Amino acid sequence: FPYVSFSESDDVEVGEWAIALGNPFGLFELGDPTVTVGVVSAKNRDFRPDPSNPRVYIDMIQTDAAINRGNSGGPLLNSLGEVIGINTFIFTGGTGSGSVGLGFAIPSSRVQLILEQLANTGRVEYDFDLGMRTRSMTEALVVRYNLPYIQGLLVTEINRSGPAFDAGLMPGDIILQIGENRVVNNLHGSALLRQFSAGDSVDMMLLRGGERYETTVALRPRVEPTP
Repeated sequence: FPYVSFSESDDVEVGEWAIALGNPFGLFELGDPTVTVGVVSAKNRDFRPDPSNPRVYIDMIQTDAAINRGNSGGPLLNSLGEVIGINTFIFTGGTGSGSVGLGFAIPSSRVQLILEQLANTGRVEYDFDLGMRTRSMTEALVVRYNLPYIQGLLVTEINRSGPAFDAGLMPGDIILQIGENRVVNNLHGSALLRQFSAGDSVDMMLLRGGERYETTVALRPRVEPTP
């Protein structure tokens, strides 16, 4: 079968052409896909669409190419016909209507990582738990605890059976960086961790007592909290 090639989503430029393929509303069950054209409107958009759902999206590509129900799972292409993302969801302004020019695609770099996991294990590995609770830094917390940073994650609880405890984390630590990325807030931190799987090691930069230090957390399958 013919197939398309992936482009490096890190090389995508805002303003370049974006071409969305899909089957909106199931109009063409046996025919060719619908093609809509727009531009890459923005990059690196982070979302948690439903506060009651832990699902988060990180580094999404925003496009104004028309995307409607049935386009989800279809490719977003550049002008060379290379896949830069997979169309995932749209914002409708609360009207429940179709496209209003705010569509979002998972970047191809993440898609390729997922495909590699599926090819190697038959599933996507997300079932791990750091064994800690965190909250986003706020101005109130900075003032209350006389802290120097307003961005980051404040560690509030540690499970003594979890990998965070084994890595030396303690309540009161501030997580400044996960991997190579500065952490902005809890949503951003959750999204960054979605890039890892059980068995991976995650480097973190922390602040404790005014001093920075680095540690590595070895992720392992989810554990039950100790009493």
